[in-house]
This record gives sequence, structure tokens and C-alpha cells, in this order.
Amino acid sequence: MRKSSLSAWFYLLMVFAAGAGLGVVSDRLYTAKTVIAKSKPTAAEFRQRYIDELRTRLKLDAKQVVQLSDILDVTDKRMQDLHERYRPDMTAIHKSQVDQVHAILKDTQRAEYDKMRKERQLKREAEEAKEKAKTKS
Repeated sequence: MRKSSLSAWFYLLMVFAAGAGLGVVSDRLYTAKTVIAKSKPTAAEFRQRYIDELRTRLKLDAKQVVQLSDILDVTDKRMQDLHERYRPDMTAIHKSQVDQVHAILKDTQRAEYDKMRKERQLKREAEEAKEKAKTKS
């Protein structure tokens, strides 16, 4: 009788220890902080980081920082102009792709494809509006 009583207490202690261990692990998982991925930096944030890095690593003086800022302004304007110049060509290429995809689809597929394109366009516009609001603030 003594041996079975000792075994019962041992198993009871083991069940208690297993429950306590499971409770600790569950609590850690439940209360763990979630990781928030960094969003893509805005152009203004990227530019400021770039200027700060050059100022620090190259030990730029105030005059050089102003000159660097002017250089970046001119470069940004030139890049925007280039993008606008090529926008019609890029639009034509994209339209050609859409037309070619339309040509291989059945009528029911075309309707769903058009719906998908509309959804993507709305999503893109919402993201652009969000980005503009972010850069204004």
C-alpha cells in the first residue's frame, strides 16, 4: 500500500508541474509583444537620412549641406521631368498588355479581370492618398 500511495503522489506532482509549465509557456505566448514592421520611408525621410549620413560621415559644413540640398532638389526635379516624359510610353505599354490579356480571356474571365483591375486601381489610389497625407504631415 505504501508503494502505490507514493506513486500516486509522484504522478500528482508530475501533473501539477506539467500544468504549471504549460501555464508559463502559454502566458509568455499570449502576452508576447507583436512586431510591427517598419513602413517604407517617404521620399522626404529618405532624403533627410541621406543628408544626415553625409553630414556625419563626411563632416560637411553648413555651406556644403546647403549645396547638397540644392543638388538633391535639382536631381529630384530632373527625375520627375524624365518620369513625366516617359509616362505616355509606359501607359501605352501597359494598355497593350491589358489588351493582349483581354484577347486570350473568355467573356466571363474578362468581366472578372476588369473587376480585379478596378480593385487594384482603387487600392493604388487609396495608398497614394495615404502617402500624400503622410508627406504633408
